[in-house]
Amino acid sequence: MLDLEYRIAELERRLANIAQLGTISAADYGKARVRVNIGERQSGWLPWVTARAGGDRTWWAPEIGEQVLVISPSGNPAQGIVMPAIYSQAAPAPGASADVARIEFADGTVIEYSRGEGRLFANVKGDVEVVAEGTVTVDAGGDVTVTSAASIAVEASANVSITAPFVSIQSTEGGAAQASLKGNFSLEGNLDVTGNINATGDILAGGANSNHHDH
Repeated sequence: MLDLEYRIAELERRLANIAQLGTISAADYGKARVRVNIGERQSGWLPWVTARAGGDRTWWAPEIGEQVLVISPSGNPAQGIVMPAIYSQAAPAPGASADVARIEFADGTVIEYSRGEGRLFANVKGDVEVVAEGTVTVDAGGDVTVTSAASIAVEASANVSITAPFVSIQSTEGGAAQASLKGNFSLEGNLDVTGNINATGDILAGGANSNHHDH
């Protein structure tokens, strides 16, 4: 009888341990382990579930204070794994639409895609760096606008080609429009100038010097 009661109590204990809500209380990111407070009890160091952990690997570590679910196979807490994450009052859901996928970072950076609008939005509070060992292609069905509060630099080890029906380059500095070209410049077609042309060297037309001519 006592053996039966013990076995029933042990089964109930293991059943209760299979899935438990808790809050992360400590983290060891070097070993990819966390400890979880489950009621009055603190778990041992447990691994957390990630999207991929083979040839392709992902890293998005859960944080202290994050609400999680601890799954313990066979009800053994020593074999528990942590499944992040569950919204809480301290960390509510950052969206309210099935059409929106949104990531909010603690520094205020937001990455969002709305399939209803077909719009990808990124608001990054720091630097953005893209490194590619192959070709980078940007193909837009509409306009492309680049705006910078500081300088814009384009460097290439080979040629830079711009193909368009009309190209406009405007520069304003101190109220006056300015543009600077350094190096050899070749033009095929007409050149219309409104204003003066100042040259420190010769201006050749048809191979002849046009700087010195009779009026």
